[in-house]
Amino acid sequence: MDYLEPRHDSEKIDLAFIVDCTGSMGSYIKQVQKHVQYIAETIARTSFDVRLALIEYRDHPPQDRSFITRIHDFTSDVKEMKTWVDQMAASGGGDWPEAVADALQLGTRLSYRKQSTKMCVLIADAPPHGLDENGDGFPDGCPKGHDPLAACHLMAQKGIVLYCIGCEPSVDAFRDFLIGLAHITGGQYVPLRQAKTLTKVIISAAQEEVSLEKLMGHATDFVHLKMIEMKHKKTNVKVDDLAKEFHDKLRLTGIKSDALQMNDKPLDPVTPDGKQYSHMKKMSEAKAFYKSKKNPRGRYHGKLGNSDGSVVINQHMEISEPQTERLLKRAIAIKKLPVTYDENKEMVITHDTIPDKL
Repeated sequence: MDYLEPRHDSEKIDLAFIVDCTGSMGSYIKQVQKHVQYIAETIARTSFDVRLALIEYRDHPPQDRSFITRIHDFTSDVKEMKTWVDQMAASGGGDWPEAVADALQLGTRLSYRKQSTKMCVLIADAPPHGLDENGDGFPDGCPKGHDPLAACHLMAQKGIVLYCIGCEPSVDAFRDFLIGLAHITGGQYVPLRQAKTLTKVIISAAQEEVSLEKLMGHATDFVHLKMIEMKHKKTNVKVDDLAKEFHDKLRLTGIKSDALQMNDKPLDPVTPDGKQYSHMKKMSEAKAFYKSKKNPRGRYHGKLGNSDGSVVINQHMEISEPQTERLLKRAIAIKKLPVTYDENKEMVITHDTIPDKL
């Protein structure tokens, strides 16, 4: 099959920071304040037209009465962004969960450019309301009705990639939930134990996404042609099988990509529980699943092998299977294709649910 030309401007990136500004986040906020200009200038070497946005969040009253969220839409003026960042302060927070849902919802409403690489970086050490009812002032979820899962599915449809940077060990109990949020959008979860690593992570993640976004035209065209074939042959297909086929095609053509690595290794693959969360549409489902785990706060979901250490961007690498899977998930979301789940809880596209007009 021949691919059409990619429809992406590699010189444009719209990068939004979504930052927990409660009391425990001081060291991470200081890193962003110290290095925001360096971050912008370094990314500009890859994408010459960089715009930055900032969403700050704390919590709902009475847990916190200072503010719930503060939004600063995209600017190409790094000095303006630095002014916003310098005004951030770590304070308050109230109960354990924070207004994560509200912040992610705002992340869907920023003024992204149509052909840019669209990226949000969530920096968090606390869960959203409605996941763990213990110590949650709003155990039924966000008081304003926002849902972090729904927000991430909307991001995916809009082609916005979410990276979740988890400040460990605080996030250990709900790490898989953050993995799931990122996976919905075709993004990644990055574990951090030292704030000093944050700058390199943000820069490397942005560089990887710019390289992958150049391939999105290939991914959407591949999905489009496969859906036509499925409708004609009346066959169903697992998304994992599609991803493997797509990976083989890209590998045979010699296509390369950049990849963020920690401690000389790729980031850990999506955990089974993280994949489960990514299939969910509502927090009520996530809460029930979280509750079904024995003592979720007392156990670690996953491994710590890739936390911090050296952070590098490996350039012009052979594209990996996880990267092609992420690209395919984005293409399916952008095309709003309905998916179902088989008895093994794997994503499946059935021929009879494919729209007549693709």
